[in-house]
Amino acid sequence: DFPIALARAINDRGAVPLISWEPWDWDGGTQQPAYALRRILAGDHDALIDRWATEVAAYRRPVLLRFAAEMNGDWRPWSIGLNGNRVHEYVATWRHVRERFARAGAANAIWVWNPVIAYDGSTPLSALFPGADEVDWLAVDGYNWGSTRAWGWQSYADIFAPTLSALHKLAPRRPLMIAETGSAPDRRKASWVADTL
Repeated sequence: DFPIALARAINDRGAVPLISWEPWDWDGGTQQPAYALRRILAGDHDALIDRWATEVAAYRRPVLLRFAAEMNGDWRPWSIGLNGNRVHEYVATWRHVRERFARAGAANAIWVWNPVIAYDGSTPLSALFPGADEVDWLAVDGYNWGSTRAWGWQSYADIFAPTLSALHKLAPRRPLMIAETGSAPDRRKASWVADTL
């Protein structure tokens, strides 16, 4: 169920909950055909979607929903190519879920479309974008992996600039946030955080 008590506690502190709402069994790995995009489109999970929509509507305060984030990567059950997922199914699934929330009167749901930074081999953002009229906020996730990855230490600009530019072109009038970020441990980490801010 939608965690209404937690949402109220967050609201009482003057903040808005940002919920990563992910269609999968979090303990089941990437191969989860029961949660394939075509299964969501077929209505297999409409009861859950409708329950959440009704509960979010009853909450009456803003709720930011990051539905199926990092969709352009290859590590989530809803990623393109996994579980038979196709690009057009992602866009249709986004619209399907949002429409069910609209039917339930959940106008307080704020839809956050949230890819991970674009990288060589990622699904193009333009192919997965459901349209500016279907998205309330844009977000991006990106990390400085430091020496834990072959490409090494990266600045904020190295990580985010190309994707932020692409997102701005997709929806120039939508607000944008960095939903997830961080840096690998290193003597330069404090400077990286300061530069990023």
